[in-house]
Amino acid sequence: MKLFAAVVVAASVFGVAECANAAEFTYNSSMITISGPIVEGDYGTFKSLLEAHGNTKDVLIGESPGGLLIEAIAMGELIHKRGLRTSVGGRCLSACALIFMSGVKKGMGKGSVLAFHAPADQDDVKSTAGAALSGAYLNSLGVSYAFIYAAHRNDGKLFVIEPADIDVLADEWGVYFFPVTTKAEAEFFLK
Repeated sequence: MKLFAAVVVAASVFGVAECANAAEFTYNSSMITISGPIVEGDYGTFKSLLEAHGNTKDVLIGESPGGLLIEAIAMGELIHKRGLRTSVGGRCLSACALIFMSGVKKGMGKGSVLAFHAPADQDDVKSTAGAALSGAYLNSLGVSYAFIYAAHRNDGKLFVIEPADIDVLADEWGVYFFPVTTKAEAEFFLK
């Protein structure tokens, strides 16, 4: 099994200092792309873009260090409610991974990484309220309790998922992703 946990090198990786700039949202064809930290107001920006482009089918997540839990959950709930598909093409950490999990179909590009951890507040103190909120959200998406537990460990380590892990996730935890290595594969799986 290639699933592994990596020690969080510095608490600031997911802290407020990293979230100084809002995420960037772009629209192309029937896809919205999200890159950057998730900060206050990003849900509103995302919702407005989605309303302006009612033909959106896919959300592509580039690089994101994560960000604010509430904004990410609100974005994820909207993605799930609209029946959109999600894919990740870079490092999608923390709150970003929660957004990714909302897709009705989920794809991971070659070299992409998802990383989960127990939520923390601004002072990097583990938040039981944040973990409860995040767990309830993931459960509402149909994610298994075993996966939720593994993703919210409170031992200071990240729960990291790479494309090679997708079969294990399906077999052990009922979480289904598809590998995306070419544009043709993406088009096939996202039908």
